[in-house]
Amino acid sequence: GKDISDLYFVFGAFYESKPELERAREKYLECLDIRRRVCPDPSRELLEVVEALARIVKLLRGAGDASTPYVEQVDTLKRALGLSGMVKTMTMAPPKPREEAPQITEPPPEPARGAPKLLLRTATGSSERASEDMEKHLERINAQASSFYKSGKYDEALLIYEKELPTAERANGAENKYFLAMLNNMASIYYTQKRHEEAARYYKKIVDLMENGSRRNDALRESGGDEGDYDHILANVYHNLGTSMKTLKSYPEALTYYERCLAIRRESYGENSIEIAQALSQIASVHKLMKNDEMALKCLEECVNIRVTLGEKDKQTAMYMANLATFYVKKNNKPKATLYTTQAKEILATIDPSDSTGLVASLTEHLSKMK
Repeated sequence: GKDISDLYFVFGAFYESKPELERAREKYLECLDIRRRVCPDPSRELLEVVEALARIVKLLRGAGDASTPYVEQVDTLKRALGLSGMVKTMTMAPPKPREEAPQITEPPPEPARGAPKLLLRTATGSSERASEDMEKHLERINAQASSFYKSGKYDEALLIYEKELPTAERANGAENKYFLAMLNNMASIYYTQKRHEEAARYYKKIVDLMENGSRRNDALRESGGDEGDYDHILANVYHNLGTSMKTLKSYPEALTYYERCLAIRRESYGENSIEIAQALSQIASVHKLMKNDEMALKCLEECVNIRVTLGEKDKQTAMYMANLATFYVKKNNKPKATLYTTQAKEILATIDPSDSTGLVASLTEHLSKMK
């Protein structure tokens, strides 16, 4: 009942952060359907999800969606509860990705927002009232820390999390949603600050709890077929951890995490998806750094083939094609180098006619010198 609705809510928050608004609305609606059956009316639980739906619908209406807003329901619930506003959700906005070209890499990964809630567990050894009081306390702490984070006051946010982390762990054990949310948010802050040793330490803790937590199988079974969502989030955490280890120049370890990310994504998405292409590009970048040029070439070529199959004719695809051309120039394979240079040039002709990076011009010059 309530645990399953919490799973749907965190999936909604995750897709909202992407932003994949239609999928977010679908998950929030599933959450609302359960909470209307198991929660009192009015209640904070109903208010939380109705306000989320109101927010999603407002965003969709801006894109031409004509769905009925939930604003009136939000106002009604707030009046019934005597509230001036609802408690903010725990998870914070992840660092915005940036595009990196022309090297073999993807933009920095987004933290797996909301994943901690997947391991929700009921408190033991305390009364229901005490549990509710602790939840309210931890929600206030998260809201305060998130406010500091959003305003760029990272050290202040970290001080709050570091102080309250033991309290969150004692409350319901290491698998409870608040403890894991704090770990995730701390990792996000450290990543933003380029403090990758600290970020990696917290990402590793999250991976350990998500992979080995006693509630994992129960959570998946009770969620009614949301294993794909769970694994999607876990793969993202592995992706983030791989990026941190690559930055720390721990290349074999980074490769292990990226390959684990890829394995989960292949199982979840099949062979052709942008998520698989992203993981392959990161694996290629690590092989390149480790001087494993043949493996880098193989992974990057598979990445490009997937992006072409999906119709991703964008600047990132063009940069990967240019990187492939560079590989083949070094191998003195003029037909392949010409092929990828031509394909990159065709894409850039529509989106970057001036060749602002100068990469295609450089490759064309190299080709002219090849026999």
